[in-house]
Amino acid sequence: KMMYKGGGGVGVLGCVAEERRGEGIKGATLVFTPVGEGAVMRMADASDGIITKKSAERGGFKIKHMAEGIYKVTIKKVGYEEQSIEVAVDGSELTNLTIQLQHR
Repeated sequence: KMMYKGGGGVGVLGCVAEERRGEGIKGATLVFTPVGEGAVMRMADASDGIITKKSAERGGFKIKHMAEGIYKVTIKKVGYEEQSIEVAVDGSELTNLTIQLQHR
């Protein structure tokens, strides 16, 4: 389950947590893929606009610079159900995401 709060942003800030206990999940992989022609990541290490992040010790993650657009976000972690959603980044404020993963 993923909750999207806010109208978009200059970046994305969020947390990946275990659904039942709410504890942060370290090492979850988040893949942000632009949907459509207008969404291109402004990062030197982004290949074809795709960027991959891992959640930190308490499940947190941050991407500082993103172009406006719609992104498909896929979240993976061994032992948990994979999830995918779309998120809008509009360039006006930080986008906040809370992601809750279910055990398999």
